[in-house]
Amino acid sequence: MGKGGGDFAISSEGKIVCSLQLRCVSDFKPSNLQPLVEVIHGVDLPAAVVPIVSLCRDCITRTITVTSRDFAGALRVYTASWDDTTKDKLPLEIIRIYDAARELAK
Repeated sequence: MGKGGGDFAISSEGKIVCSLQLRCVSDFKPSNLQPLVEVIHGVDLPAAVVPIVSLCRDCITRTITVTSRDFAGALRVYTASWDDTTKDKLPLEIIRIYDAARELAK
């Protein structure tokens, strides 16, 4: 049974937490978040997403949860899951956010 590619979480407080598989950078600075913040604020995430169904049983499933506040202060939570065979069905904005977050976790 596979163990996946690892987990990580990034907060607006400038904290990054990674599972042992990823071993995130140790010298992470809050200023490193700016590119990710710009990506998140530059997209309009859909209100709801229809779950993507995959028939691939050997693929790594990736899940992203983006929690943010809009300009009025209302909390917005967006979650999406995909694998390599379903990635093209996601909004491009989600892939941009995921790629920017992964770049920070390196």
